[in-house]
Amino acid sequence: MASAASILALLLVFTTAAVDKVAARAAPKPPTKYVLAILGDSLSDTGNTFRAAKVPDTDFYWHGRYTDGPNWVDYMQPAVMQKREVQVFNYAHGAATACSDNLISTYLPFVKDLGNQTTNFVADVMSGAISPGQYDKLIPVQWIGQNDINNALRRALEAGSALSDTAVAALIQSLINCRMVSARTLAGVPGVKDVVLIPMAPLHGSPGVPAAFKPKVKEVVAMVAQYTLKAVAALQSALDAAKAGVNVHYLGGDDFNWIEAGFTSIHPPFKHMDVPCFLNPTSSMSQVPENATACDVPTEYLFFDNVHPETRFHQWFTNKGFLPRMRQLDLLP
Repeated sequence: MASAASILALLLVFTTAAVDKVAARAAPKPPTKYVLAILGDSLSDTGNTFRAAKVPDTDFYWHGRYTDGPNWVDYMQPAVMQKREVQVFNYAHGAATACSDNLISTYLPFVKDLGNQTTNFVADVMSGAISPGQYDKLIPVQWIGQNDINNALRRALEAGSALSDTAVAALIQSLINCRMVSARTLAGVPGVKDVVLIPMAPLHGSPGVPAAFKPKVKEVVAMVAQYTLKAVAALQSALDAAKAGVNVHYLGGDDFNWIEAGFTSIHPPFKHMDVPCFLNPTSSMSQVPENATACDVPTEYLFFDNVHPETRFHQWFTNKGFLPRMRQLDLLP
């Protein structure tokens, strides 16, 4: 017959084990840590181009951003930080294109196009600069393509011609191919389970696009959106067939117009929609002439300069556009 002491010891063992199991079940999971890698152009650049070449001119542009205040990436990080830890690695460069551009690589060699940005991100992951200990979710976000169309338009204007249907078709095909090559590479990076592509910005709405070209540019932007959605679906099918365990998201799905909706849904509304606060006489990629002037109240203008929206649009884009759609996909808190 067991002694009282041995019975007590057994009770203690069983009780301790039960308590440990309950504690294990009740212990909260540590908060999810996020790392976002941003690949893009001047809409997303938070200082890469400025550090390389001291443009855009800080007499007009805010701290290396291509606007008069924080851009959407600046607004996004603290908004997410209110709920979870997030770290941003930003590879975006002003003037960057989705496809390699000989003129840009010649005259602006410090600008990294999408291919180079993708390569640099992969290198950072493989070298441990972005390590698994930093994140639970590693999400590349790609927003680019505006300059591919803008450059083609500018060259057509310089040549005194319109964009032919053949040229438009080739432009759309190359732009989508370049984005998909990047997306496919991003999907193969260790630790990446989701890749996000943001639809092109509504370039046709900018004051820098001549009125006669706006309908054509709007048509091109819409076609790019439609064919990109199909290309994303095809890439997803290929990834699923390979059992890659990675999802590629075209943010907003078949709602291609959610970014342009911000033009008229921001409050208080912009007083000036068709003219910029600052009509840059040269380019945001060069120093501004000394005699140039900007408006007194930039927040009244949808566009700060010829092609870049004012900081209030960036704030709307983050809080009412990007973050709600990322939350719908359960990608951000």
